[in-house]
Amino acid sequence: MINRTSTDYEIKIFRTREEILAAADLFQPFQRHPNADIELYLSRFDDPPGCARPCAIAVLHEGQAAGVLLGISHPLPFELGMGFKTLLRPKVRMLNIPPGGIQGAETHEAAEALMGTILTLLRQREVDVVRLFDIDEDSPVAVAAGHQPPFYCRDHTPWSSQHFGLVMPESMDIFYNRLKRKHRNPLQKAVQLLNQEEPGELTYRVFTRPEEVAAFAEQAEAIARHTYQRRLGASFEDSPASRRWLGVLAERGLWRGYVLSVQNQPCAYWLGWRYGDLFYLYSAGRDPSVQDFNPGTGTILLAKLLEDVCEHTDVKEVDFGPGDYPYKRRFCDTARPTVTRLIFAPTPRGITVNAVRTTLSAVEKSASALLAKLGLRDRVKRHLRNRLTQDGAQESD
Repeated sequence: MINRTSTDYEIKIFRTREEILAAADLFQPFQRHPNADIELYLSRFDDPPGCARPCAIAVLHEGQAAGVLLGISHPLPFELGMGFKTLLRPKVRMLNIPPGGIQGAETHEAAEALMGTILTLLRQREVDVVRLFDIDEDSPVAVAAGHQPPFYCRDHTPWSSQHFGLVMPESMDIFYNRLKRKHRNPLQKAVQLLNQEEPGELTYRVFTRPEEVAAFAEQAEAIARHTYQRRLGASFEDSPASRRWLGVLAERGLWRGYVLSVQNQPCAYWLGWRYGDLFYLYSAGRDPSVQDFNPGTGTILLAKLLEDVCEHTDVKEVDFGPGDYPYKRRFCDTARPTVTRLIFAPTPRGITVNAVRTTLSAVEKSASALLAKLGLRDRVKRHLRNRLTQDGAQESD
């Protein structure tokens, strides 16, 4: 489909693999992130029954591509709740735009043309909800998403966050010297034990080759099923799609997986991939039953990951992704504000889902602010995460 906007921007929409491959020249200059890489993007749609469909948009100005969007359209349960508690799960047709799925569109005119196309898809009922995940808060796309949709379709409670990173030092000694002594000393001691020639209680393994994908997936799954992230649907999950994605990355020499074991039993994992001169941390998990180490097993393995990336790649920065956690503030030296915004269709279903979500989010934010004022917010979060972890462990037994 081709549209011409009032600002003289031409819009092209591609809904099939064949259409996207035929227009690869439009997308190629914008392959600056794993989620904007055409090969990796299309690999998401190889599994039957094929519920997920591609939806790619190119914005052109004077015949030249000015921006692209690579989204995933699929039916999903839309979770409505507060905190970690889900109250309702209506099914919607969601268009997910993953981090890095929007490239270019750096002028307000291009961003508004892109947003106008998204609103057209919603008005035509092709999708019920569009999610723009982890976009820079001050970017033209974020600005357009905040004011261009009609009031009843707009996200009134967007999720604001910090996107953390670590500029890789010339050596790990420099990295450790940046840490406070109370964090540095136990971490260095734990890593030194791992570096011994004779294997001790703790051992670790780095996975990089295509033939190692299955072993990593099995070990990471054994850990992830016990985590609170699994209960939230945010952990690594061993599936044909996950193995295929890792296989494509491994064939291109981009994938690195890490597993830490205690007495040969996997207890923590990290997963990431190199793209350009960045290393993207994608997923992590640790077995909460293993608590006999200071620092924790996840932190020890993260230090080994950074050591491996520093010594064996030419990566300039490690991307820790969105979300404000203590370990990120401890290790990272860059942060930028990002926002995740939803846009709802101007239909009874879309408007109702938005109204319910807005109400629940307002109540949750008020409760969170009160707990923060009382100095209880972090304690309550830890308690809820522990409950989720315990429930997950009981279900997996």
